[in-house]
Amino acid sequence: MTSVAKLFLESTQITEYDELKTALIEEFAKEYNSAEVHKKLSERVKKNTESFHEYLLHMRKIASLSDIEETSIDRYVVDGLRIKSEIKHLLYRCKTYKSLQEEYEIFEHFIKDER
Repeated sequence: MTSVAKLFLESTQITEYDELKTALIEEFAKEYNSAEVHKKLSERVKKNTESFHEYLLHMRKIASLSDIEETSIDRYVVDGLRIKSEIKHLLYRCKTYKSLQEEYEIFEHFIKDER
């Protein structure tokens, strides 16, 4: 817990969980507009040190800050991959996180077999 959160808790007289949850959200929630979230998604690329699953979860976390449809998020995910455009075009057809993850795993397996 950060010192600010701790100080906030020490400054309140809350005894119920629901009250605490509401108070914390009111005190610390940062509101994002959709343009900011779209910008964050478009700038995020998969790091060489992270798995595809980790990358996907990071992208979903960013997207959760606004109301963005899953197909748009999938597009940002694919855009952030450092792979050939021919492979990206195959991944763009995916309509869900699960199908995108499954297709990427097939691609990854294929690449490993070529080495």
